Amino acid sequence: RRHIELPRRVGVSGSIYIPRDVFVYGAGWEPTKALNTQVKVLSGASFSTGFVFNLNTTNGTSAAESPNAWAVGPINGIFGVFLDNTPNNVAGARLCTFAGSFAAQDISGFRSTQLVKQVPGVYSDKVRIDRVIVLSSLAGDNSEFQIDLGGTVGGDSHHVSNLIFGPGENNGEPEKAVKLAYSNAGKITSLINGQISLVGCSVVEISSWHTEAAKLTADRASFTLRDSNMDMKSGGYYPIDLTTAYGSATQTVVLENVEFRY
Repeated sequence: RRHIELPRRVGVSGSIYIPRDVFVYGAGWEPTKALNTQVKVLSGASFSTGFVFNLNTTNGTSAAESPNAWAVGPINGIFGVFLDNTPNNVAGARLCTFAGSFAAQDISGFRSTQLVKQVPGVYSDKVRIDRVIVLSSLAGDNSEFQIDLGGTVGGDSHHVSNLIFGPGENNGEPEKAVKLAYSNAGKITSLINGQISLVGCSVVEISSWHTEAAKLTADRASFTLRDSNMDMKSGGYYPIDLTTAYGSATQTVVLENVEFRY
C-alpha cells in the first residue's frame, strides 16, 4: 500500500488531489492514536472542489480512476487527521471526498462544514469509518451532514462507528451527523448526539445512540433502532420522522429497547 504521511501541522489554502490506492496518514498514526496531524485552514483559502483532500476524484463529483466498488479492501483512506478551521472560519471548509471503497479512522473537525463525503455519482461498497469527533461545526451553518455516504447511487455495507458530536442544537436543529443514502446492510453504531438521515436504504441497523437533541429522518428506508436513548430539546421537530415516505414506498421500522425523554 502506498501512503502519504503528513507532518504534525499543515496549513492548506487549496484542494489536494490523491490518486487511488494512495492513503493519507497523520504523523506517526497508529490505531486509536487520534489527532496526529492538525490541518489548519489558512485565511483566504479557496478549495476548487470544496474539499481539502480529494481521494480518487479530480473534481469532487466523479471518479478519477475506476473505483472498483467490489474491491476486497479499501482503495482510498485517511487516518489520524484533525481539520481545524479556526480562527479563520472559512465558509465551506471540508476535509475529504472519495470515490471507491473507503476507510477512515481517528478523524476530527473543529468548525468544519463537512468531514467526509462520497462522490455523488459513484457506487461504493464497504465504506468503513471509525472514531470521528466533531467538536463544533461551522457556527450558524449546519447545512451539510458531517458524514455523507451513498451520494445519488449508493453502495452496500457502509458502516460507521464511534462518533461524537455536539450536544446542542445548531441553527434550530441538532448537529447534522450521518446521512446514509441508497445503501443496503448499513450500520451506524456507538453514536453520541447528532442527527441521522436515511434515504432509500434497506436493512440499516442503528444501535447505541445517545442523543440530547434527537432527530432521525427516514425517506423510503427500512431500519432497526435498538439499545438507544433520545432526548427531545425542541418542539419544532419529531425525534423520528417518517412522513416524507408516506405513500411513496414501503418501510419496515423496528424499535428495540429505545427510550424517549422529553
